[in-house]
Amino acid sequence: MASQSGNSASPAPDRTVWHDDGRQFGVLAQNMAGRYLAIAADILIGLLLLPYNVAHLGKSEYGLWMLVASVTTYASLLELGYGGALTKYVAKYRALRDPLALNQIVSTTLALYTGIGLVVYGAVTAIAFNLDHLFNVSAAQAATGRTVLLILGAYVGATFAFRPFGTIPAGFQRTHWSSFVSIGTSSAVALVNVLVLAAGYGLVPLVAAVTVVRFVGLFAYRAVAYRTFPGLQVRPSHVRLDRLKELTGFSIYMLLLDIGWKVSFSSPPVVIGAILGSVAVASWTVAERLAQAALRMTNQMNDALFAVIVDSDARRADRLRTILVQGTRMSLASVIPVGGGMALLAHPVVMAFVGPEFADAVSAVQALALMVIVRGGFATSLTMLKGAGGHRAATVGSLIQAAATVVLGVLLVSPFGATGAAIGLAVPVAAVHVLLFVPAACRLAGVRPEAVLWEGVWPALWPAGIAAAAFFGLRGWLGDGLWLGLLQLAGAVVVYVACFGVAIGSRDRRFYTAKLRELVHWRSGVGVPA
Repeated sequence: MASQSGNSASPAPDRTVWHDDGRQFGVLAQNMAGRYLAIAADILIGLLLLPYNVAHLGKSEYGLWMLVASVTTYASLLELGYGGALTKYVAKYRALRDPLALNQIVSTTLALYTGIGLVVYGAVTAIAFNLDHLFNVSAAQAATGRTVLLILGAYVGATFAFRPFGTIPAGFQRTHWSSFVSIGTSSAVALVNVLVLAAGYGLVPLVAAVTVVRFVGLFAYRAVAYRTFPGLQVRPSHVRLDRLKELTGFSIYMLLLDIGWKVSFSSPPVVIGAILGSVAVASWTVAERLAQAALRMTNQMNDALFAVIVDSDARRADRLRTILVQGTRMSLASVIPVGGGMALLAHPVVMAFVGPEFADAVSAVQALALMVIVRGGFATSLTMLKGAGGHRAATVGSLIQAAATVVLGVLLVSPFGATGAAIGLAVPVAAVHVLLFVPAACRLAGVRPEAVLWEGVWPALWPAGIAAAAFFGLRGWLGDGLWLGLLQLAGAVVVYVACFGVAIGSRDRRFYTAKLRELVHWRSGVGVPA
């Protein structure tokens, strides 16, 4: 669609808001640092709260909470894929410096999402009053779960009206401000969580209190959007049908993609709850929380790369090959130590945080480690498919993955419990990423698969064998236990990093060193990276 910025009443674009490519590396690094700080804080808080909440609520009530919460995740499917489409088009019109188009896109989706939010709450309410018919829960559990679900449903419905504001920092490559809000919100939620349970209150007051805090966080994210783009104008006059049509062509694929991912990652607790009950859901939650923590720590580079890929595609710049190869290499290098450590330390970590009562979660954690390594390591391929025109392949793969996850879950949960659910998730995720996403991304970027294998995968893969040998060597010398295991893992990581430095070669070592110097100069005000 042709630009209409000449008719805009918005302030003229300036270099501060519409930053140029000369700052791209510095901004990308800043965004990643902010994301990692936010995710690290969230993970640390989550891991500390997990045993605390289980101890105060009990396994049954905590499992009920997680079961009910899993229901609300399906509500996000009603965003109809416009969330991913909106991020793409915000990034596109930022690259084209078109404030009018940007304001029209945001205003149109905000009007749409406000209506969807009302529909979401209605749907959640209907489910809340039928919990005892849908899941293997007692009458008392159904009554408590109903109240919790109504509270969570109100929050989830409200998030739709705020969702467009979250795409502004992402599209402008300024997500570090959103990261600060995330850290503040997570910290406030943790404090309220501890205070409520310490005061002797139960599940319902806890959920109500933390939901109030999260509502405040939504307004903080809205404020960040206006700080990121001062020219943001959300007006009824900017709501346009043609902008909705523009978004819809891409959003259909994003909707199907989102459905696939939501079904894949949300179906295990639902299947477990329906077959084995809420107590078994608690064991799955322990394993899933550890896996999600690992994924969140390793996926940040690819999340930050999305706007960069869209920018490259919008400008017809030939940068996709470098992004695919380097992104795959660095993603694998970051996720292999995390996923490997997750598998090797599963038993002492589970025992230390939640105790022997959750021993069945250990094998589930180890199974999910495979999913973490493949999902995180090859995330650049999926990011490229979504951001540079390969969304059809991404959608097909996610739907295949979802169907396989549900089928395997139903088959494996009854005989193997949480471990069966983990296997049912890990195998489809690994297969789809390796066999579909990577080849499709290679075709899109004009890269031979063997180039990605030898330049991206192999330099990150072979050091893992040497690091694993170092780990088991240290274990044989030092013995078992959580703290000794962490020490052994640290030693293995040092070995891995050293071997990785050798694997990438002198040219890439010089490249990474130069970029770090540029970043230091940029942050210190000495210069701007080229």
